[in-house]
Formats: sequence, structure tokens, C-alpha cells
Amino acid sequence: MVWARQGGTERERGREAKMASRFIFVFTILSSLALVSCRHSRLPNPNTMINRACRRTNDFPFCVSTVKSIQGTTAANARALAQILAKHALSQVDEGTAYIEKVFYDQQDLVVREYLALCLDDYAKAGKKLKQIEDTLSSSRNYKVVVKLMREIASHATDCQEAFERKNFQSEVNYRPPRPCPLSRQNQIIQLMAEAGAGLLGRHRRTRSPSAVWGTRSRLSR
Repeated sequence: MVWARQGGTERERGREAKMASRFIFVFTILSSLALVSCRHSRLPNPNTMINRACRRTNDFPFCVSTVKSIQGTTAANARALAQILAKHALSQVDEGTAYIEKVFYDQQDLVVREYLALCLDDYAKAGKKLKQIEDTLSSSRNYKVVVKLMREIASHATDCQEAFERKNFQSEVNYRPPRPCPLSRQNQIIQLMAEAGAGLLGRHRRTRSPSAVWGTRSRLSR
């Protein structure tokens, strides 16, 4: 009788030990899953950031589709996304600059040549500022400087476009006839990337309201 009772007690203890071991295992798995889920929920949604940035532009659908088509825009923070936008804008500046240098001296229309020279100057200024942005974002979080530079870059693209459209040169003294702009696509993308970058980082400055960061609407149209 004593041995039977002892045997039953040992079996019960064994079952209890197994149940406790299973409980600990299940608890560990569930805790791990909850921790992973919590970590993922705290990561910024890149699509949300892209939408937020592109709302600062005058062509939201085109901006979103353009940004999403760029490799690496799944970056998990605003600074990384801003770096990608600046890099893409710089690629368009380089593309436009290469085009001007290729066709400039073969261009027979002296008016177009004059406008191309103005754009070349605008692109040189924009390229320099985009490289400055790259250095700033790589070494600091001085978003105030970056937002200012982004806004200036957008203006350079607008100035190039308007050199051909002659919107700001209609006085009799300075009048030149308008011409189709061969750089419209580059200008639009440069401007959209700059506007989006300014809108994105402007929300992180906390020194001005979001509406004051990019008060001037884009002047380019598709």
C-alpha cells in the first residue's frame, strides 16, 4: 500500500512537472510573438510618410507614384527618406545638366540657347545645395537648414521652367518669346522631390507650424 501511494504521488508530480514545462514553453512563445508585434507596431509606416510628404506638393498622385518607384523608399525613418528624395532630385539635376551640355552648341535657336544657359545656372545651384543636404543629413539632424535648402532647390527648378515660359519676363525691355521647355520632366521631378522633402522634415522641426514650412504652392504643372 505504501509503495502504491508513493508510486501514485511520483506519477502525479511527473504530470505536474510536464504541465509546468509546457506552460512555460507556451508562455515564452507568446511573449516572443507579442514583443515582435510590439516592435513592428512602433516602426514608422513608409507609405504613411510618403503620403504625408507628398501632400506638400501640387501633384499628390504623381509624387506618390514617383517616390514609391524609387528603390529604397521603404526606409524606416524620415531622415533616410529625405536622403533618398534628395539623391533622386540630384540624379535629375545631373540628367538635365548632361542634356544641356550635349545640345547647347548645336542649338541654332539663340533664344533657346539663352534659356538653356539660365537653366544650367539653376541646375548648378541646385546640385550644390543637394550635395550640401546630403552632407548635413549624414552628419546631423539640422532639419531647419535642410528644409530651407529644399525650398530653394524647388525654386531653382521653377526658375528654369519659367525661363522658357517667360512668365516673369513680359516687360517690353526684357521680353523674349516663350519656347517649349525640353527639361519640363526634370524640373517637375526636382521640384516635387524638394517639396516632399521639405514637407516631410518640416514636420520634425517643431519650431514652426506645418502650414508655415511650405507656404508657397508649386508653380509647375504636369
